[in-house]
Amino acid sequence: RQDPVWIKKRRLKAEGRILWAADHVVCATEGFRETFIERHRLDPARITAVHNGFDPDDFPAPIQRSGASGDGASIVMIHSGSLYGEGLPERFLSGLGRMLSRDPIRSGRFVLRFIGVMDDAIARRIDSILGAAARIDGYLDHADAVEAVRRADIALLAVPHRENASLVVHGKLFEYLASGTPILAAIPEGEAACIVRETGTGAVMTEDDPDAVADMLPDVIDSLADGRNVHPDMNKIEKYNRIHLTGKLARILNDMTESGHA
Repeated sequence: RQDPVWIKKRRLKAEGRILWAADHVVCATEGFRETFIERHRLDPARITAVHNGFDPDDFPAPIQRSGASGDGASIVMIHSGSLYGEGLPERFLSGLGRMLSRDPIRSGRFVLRFIGVMDDAIARRIDSILGAAARIDGYLDHADAVEAVRRADIALLAVPHRENASLVVHGKLFEYLASGTPILAAIPEGEAACIVRETGTGAVMTEDDPDAVADMLPDVIDSLADGRNVHPDMNKIEKYNRIHLTGKLARILNDMTESGHA
């Protein structure tokens, strides 16, 4: 349900007051930074994007991969993170379900693991779409979740195509980058898609039609599982190391202190 226009206007007005009152604004993505600059005519020098990033201590050396798409090999795709409300990427999952129904051999050696908190209604919907191809493991502590992602063949980042989805960069993307696991990003065109491409860490599918997804997925999955579509650029991945990002935030605070704004 959409909010009435008058609520949206009040929300935008309050947002603008808060942003203009700040000496410096830090936001989580470049997309939101650009949106705030345009929407509220902010000075670009007063707003900085600092991404969520990954903690390097959570990620030992990447697991050596020999490829998993050969004859008879199983493929484990993993989705890490909570699913609730309207967060289910249903059209992508429907496409995946159609692909598996067309190919019983592939279906028998494919599993999509879901780790994280999930609404019961969403769990039932996943089961109805994917059946035995879905494995819902629920909540894992952070160390176990990271290890599960590292040991999977493919890490899935999938979100519904809706308003502002192109501006969102989910925190799990940065852990996927650090894990060394090939990423399948089934997402709208936007900042997250650019990050996957620029780091060479996987494939981006912006298509939202289930039949088109079903047509594209076999080649995409195979090329990720055997490494053909993955060429990680470690220098670009390192940009999202929290040590680097903390330094970026520290420089902002130092500049504010020296200029008398803190």
